[in-house]
Amino acid sequence: MTITIDGPMLEGVLGWMTDEQAGAARAGVLAAGQRLDAVAKRLRGRIGWHGRGLEMHWMPSGQLSIWGSVEAGLDASRMVAFIVELRPSWYFGDRKGSPGWEIAVDVEADCQHSPDHGSMHTVFEWTRSATSVEESIACLSDATAVLDDLASRPLANWVAKGGR
Repeated sequence: MTITIDGPMLEGVLGWMTDEQAGAARAGVLAAGQRLDAVAKRLRGRIGWHGRGLEMHWMPSGQLSIWGSVEAGLDASRMVAFIVELRPSWYFGDRKGSPGWEIAVDVEADCQHSPDHGSMHTVFEWTRSATSVEESIACLSDATAVLDDLASRPLANWVAKGGR
């Protein structure tokens, strides 16, 4: 579900917030989504599952994250996906330590092996951790800036890394 000014509630990912915190968090998420939209427009790429901004991503096992992607390519077999995600620190089942959030940027490129095994390879990873809602939203802003910078590099460079 695309995150808009009206919903969905972000508390599923960020936890309980005051009205002031919720408003600031939503403004930060919307700004990050607008940056993702601009990257998609520049690359003439496809954005997410719903065509704009960041989305509330619900996994079948119940985890929620704030997620977005831009996909672009040289052709149908040489695609690159630029992905950003903000997720609770326990997202992968590790409940050790104190609650927090992880913010990640991944770049994935189509496999260029011969024979092609039909998947994408992660060719770049960037991760930050946050211990407060405010810090997690600031990191999300940083993450979309990183994604914007990575997407400004030639797609052919990322595709070439897909065979490694």
